[in-house]
Amino acid sequence: MKKAFSPERLNAIAIRVDARPDAVNLVTASPPEPRHHFMDRSGTVEYSINLPQTARIARVELPRGELVIKGMRGASITANLGTGQLVTQNCFCNQTIHVKQGTLNVFFDWSEKRSISIDATIADGNALARLPTDASFQLRAVAKEGNVWSDFTPSRKQGDVSDFNEVIGDAPTTKLNLRADEGNIHVSGVIW
Repeated sequence: MKKAFSPERLNAIAIRVDARPDAVNLVTASPPEPRHHFMDRSGTVEYSINLPQTARIARVELPRGELVIKGMRGASITANLGTGQLVTQNCFCNQTIHVKQGTLNVFFDWSEKRSISIDATIADGNALARLPTDASFQLRAVAKEGNVWSDFTPSRKQGDVSDFNEVIGDAPTTKLNLRADEGNIHVSGVIW
């Protein structure tokens, strides 16, 4: 869905789709930036892609914007975002997700007894993991230039690095690795 404040701006946004049996490549070409600082540069494109829950997301790359992935149960997700917000919600599969600048959110509304590993990294910004209070998981969270807070275990500061390496619950099958180079990490418990 393309949106803009004028027909000229709307028509200047070009979308190219290359769909093959094993991959889909979407390229959005925005119009050049105006020469004058206060000229209208508005225009957005929103993609909504529906996949089977069991599909493997081998690679998603978005230079800027908002990337939301919901309800996946395939082998894995690999997603990279330049600037903006990345959210995975109720994705019971292995995840390798990275944000350069912005926010990174890993949300689960319920827990399941599935063996999954989540490696989430943000270079500049904050990360939030929201898990049910009855969840069992192994938590490794490191905020190099920030703090780590957890509703599941008390925090402790080690020099300039806030670091957690704890087992939460009984017999955890989920491994949650969170890293923030410049920013904070909050692991939040949710009661439903």
